[in-house]
Amino acid sequence: MKTKVIKIGNSFGIRIPKPMLKECEIESEVEIEQNSRLLIIQPIRKKVRKGWEKQFEQMADNGDDELIGSELNALNEFDKDEWEW
Repeated sequence: MKTKVIKIGNSFGIRIPKPMLKECEIESEVEIEQNSRLLIIQPIRKKVRKGWEKQFEQMADNGDDELIGSELNALNEFDKDEWEW
């Protein structure tokens, strides 16, 4: 696609068509990187699991990180008598 560089105040910019922004999942913020003579523009991804590592460390410190449901691994009467393995 061909487009023109336009003056915006003391800077310059380009117009990016809305369908292209949608396809690249660009909403409001982007990261711009220069690689030789190329500009790489990509969306800033929000960390969905931000803070999880700290929470897991707190769980371990509190002893709350034990596997639950281990009793489910035990065979019940149905498993022993009725189920065909």
